[in-house]
Amino acid sequence: LDPGLRITDLVEAFHTNRSYLSSFINRVYGVNFSCYINRLRMQEFESLRRRSGGTIPEEELASQAGFENYQRYLRVKKISSNSFSSY
Repeated sequence: LDPGLRITDLVEAFHTNRSYLSSFINRVYGVNFSCYINRLRMQEFESLRRRSGGTIPEEELASQAGFENYQRYLRVKKISSNSFSSY
C-alpha cells in the first residue's frame, strides 16, 4: 500500500533482479508491475469501501489503498474499470 513502491524495492526484498521479477509478474499475472500494483490497490480500495459502509470519503480511501493522490485513483479507475472487475 506504499504509494512510493517501485519494482526496485521488491527486487531488494526478494534478492533477485529487475528483469526476472518483471518477467515473473508478466508471466503469472499477465500484466506489468504497475498494472499489477494498481490492481491490488483497487482491490484494497473496494475492501476498505465495503468495510467503511460509505462513511469514509473516496479521497481518504484512495490514500489508504496506496494511491499517490485522488486524481491518480480516478485515472486508474477509468482506465482499468473493465480489467479489474474480474479480480
